[in-house]
Amino acid sequence: NDSSETKLEHTIKNIRVEYSNPYKDGFFGDLLIERIIKIDANLILSDKSGIKTYDMNDSYKDTVEVESIGRIENPAIPFTQSAIPELPFFSNLLEPIIVVGTLIVTIILFFTVRSK
Repeated sequence: NDSSETKLEHTIKNIRVEYSNPYKDGFFGDLLIERIIKIDANLILSDKSGIKTYDMNDSYKDTVEVESIGRIENPAIPFTQSAIPELPFFSNLLEPIIVVGTLIVTIILFFTVRSK
């Protein structure tokens, strides 16, 4: 073993995915959710001058479509999976109510105006 070579060793203590804040992208848009990926690791750098140890705590945040979570998560890799918070019931119900209500009002107005 040559003592002049530089080595980097790492130990991953924890990797996890968290989902939060589901929301609609616009009125008739897709249902989106924030995804946060967190990693905790130890890095050990050794070279001829000695050994240095670093703690790495990092996170990455993005937004994904709720319907694509099944394709993103891999059942063979457990840390890619996480509980999905409850989706907003009101926003999912509001759009069909508005569409049906608008359709009913349009039909009523069409026949009311036409009969006069």
